[in-house]
Amino acid sequence: MAETTPIRVAIVDDDEWIRRGRADALRDIPGIDVTSILDHHGGTAFGPGWDDIDVALIDARDDDQAWDKFPGVSVVEAVRARRNREQTTVVVISGHMLNDMLRLRMYEAGADFFYSHHEVRSIQQLTTVIQHPSLGRRASPPPSTSLSPSGLTPTSTPNAALAYLSDSDLQDMFVPESQKALPYSRRTIRRVRATVARLAGLQTSTRRHPTSTPDPEVPTWRSVVRFVNEATGHHNPTQPPP
Repeated sequence: MAETTPIRVAIVDDDEWIRRGRADALRDIPGIDVTSILDHHGGTAFGPGWDDIDVALIDARDDDQAWDKFPGVSVVEAVRARRNREQTTVVVISGHMLNDMLRLRMYEAGADFFYSHHEVRSIQQLTTVIQHPSLGRRASPPPSTSLSPSGLTPTSTPNAALAYLSDSDLQDMFVPESQKALPYSRRTIRRVRATVARLAGLQTSTRRHPTSTPDPEVPTWRSVVRFVNEATGHHNPTQPPP
């Protein structure tokens, strides 16, 4: 009888003890081969290593991150840059699955399924997730009703806007005023405001005072700041400039 090819698994988590504990337990399970245990930085830089993975278990959040507290999104993007859904199944594990912004970001990145930490608390549950990941919640955008308060729709692309800020080294615009390296001109703020709104698909309905801005088709800077802080997992939004 031919041997069954084991399921090759990668575990990505910011907590070293969690990823090592899960890896050690899974290595005793027949038919599962844990080939890699990585933190978020390692997962993003894994490159060709993803070519050998059938199932990726990716934790979403790392509170120690200064900018984007959901580095799991970048790991999912790194997987999808090399592997399609038929080649590698991406399972996101997080205690923040009720966070609509996170769900939208993971859907945009290319995740397949969502599980909460509670649902994989035992090795038996984790084994089932690896062998039958489709039993979980399929990654899909949240409904319009829950996204509209943030100025978003199910087709919005927050990751594209955050990538622009990171690539342009503009994260400093969204830290508290006391932490800014240098002030930004109103011209720069208007440019960034318009670009972030366009890339993310922010809706102008987030504006409270339509006549208070020279750009009536663009959400206010306050709305953009609120979106960026929510998307990056900062619960205490920074003070928008006047």
